Amino acid sequence: MVEHYFGKPIDAAKLKEPLLANLGEQAKTYQAQVEDLLKRYKLQRVNCFLCGSDDTSRVEFTVNGISYVRCPVCDLVHVSHKLPDEALYEYYKKGANYAEAYANSQYIYRLDHVARPKVKFIDKYVTANKKGKKLWLDVGSGIGDMLVASQDLGYTAIGLEISEDSINFGRDRLGCDLRNQTLEQFAESRPSDKFSAVSFMGYLDLVSNPMEELARAAKLLRPGGVVGVSVPHFNSFSRAVQQTFPKQSTRGFFLINALMQYTEKAILYAFKNNGFEPVAFWWFGLDAMELINNLTLACPGFRGSPMAKMLWENCNDIQQVFDNKKACDNMLAVARKV
Repeated sequence: MVEHYFGKPIDAAKLKEPLLANLGEQAKTYQAQVEDLLKRYKLQRVNCFLCGSDDTSRVEFTVNGISYVRCPVCDLVHVSHKLPDEALYEYYKKGANYAEAYANSQYIYRLDHVARPKVKFIDKYVTANKKGKKLWLDVGSGIGDMLVASQDLGYTAIGLEISEDSINFGRDRLGCDLRNQTLEQFAESRPSDKFSAVSFMGYLDLVSNPMEELARAAKLLRPGGVVGVSVPHFNSFSRAVQQTFPKQSTRGFFLINALMQYTEKAILYAFKNNGFEPVAFWWFGLDAMELINNLTLACPGFRGSPMAKMLWENCNDIQQVFDNKKACDNMLAVARKV
């Protein structure tokens, strides 16, 4: 039986302090990046990233001229056209804006209130060789906070990351074992290693080959090992907010890092077709913050207003409503290798 958990209180204003301090400029920067990329690169038409369906008739909405379509087979919501893979790779490898989301002054708060809870949640379901050497692999590791959190639970942890700024930050500040490799490169270089857990935090929505990545994870796991996948959830209040204000969002449907949004049905499809049995879902997000941010950008004078203050003071209570209804913008799913 699959277990479901709801809600994760957090001080969103503290977590996102670097972003919130310069919200308007961030939104303008993101929009300028979109416009620049659309000028420099020819977009490629794509099929569903999970099942390969070429049916793109069910358009959910359009942002920056890019349609987001719902797959009739697996229920994934994905772009109909995307940048070439080499352009995406270069952005993640060299893009300072991408790294700034994690490599900033709030990295200790993120470690304690984002990474540690996620690692503890995934670790509950690991049954592989609990008494022997425990190995954890984090793919798309950012600055490596998941590595620190897993090491504190007795794991030997390795992180894979291609962002140079993130790697340098994580090595300098956290002393992490961060490898400048893709999962494909790592799997080829270490075929004998078997891991207790493989985690993908905010990763499988950014790559054009999520099924291949899950297949690689399955091969790297020990019997009884688990995969932990945190992905953006399409059926959320944040998506409704972003669809209402498509030109000012600093999260979600931005051309570079929003190839797809998952639904519960979509992630279950991905697990089933890669030899995984789902064991748990954790529903949480930052939908209430997304509303506040967009009101701040849309309404002059909103920042610092009595309305804004009351919303921030009740942010977690408001968020819990969305979490309880599975209308939150994130889901963390854990599945065991069959």
